[in-house]
Amino acid sequence: MGCRGRPDPGRPKGSPNKITAVAKEALELAFEELGGVEQLTAWARSHRGEFYKLFARLIPIRNELPGGAEESTLAICVKFVSPPSREGV
Repeated sequence: MGCRGRPDPGRPKGSPNKITAVAKEALELAFEELGGVEQLTAWARSHRGEFYKLFARLIPIRNELPGGAEESTLAICVKFVSPPSREGV
């Protein structure tokens, strides 16, 4: 039990809970069923902005500044631009 004075060890730190694990597995299966990487690439080509929003959310953020400076807020600015035209190639 989780009564005061008797802590419940619960799930080990870092291990995913069962609902999260099941949801991740279901998303992976749906990803493959919908065409996997090939279909994701096709979607990304026509929805670049949305793709990069999703991609940016997967980049790990570290709250460390050069020189050991301490800061409570970390700001990242990313600007995505269209690639140059490939006309005449």
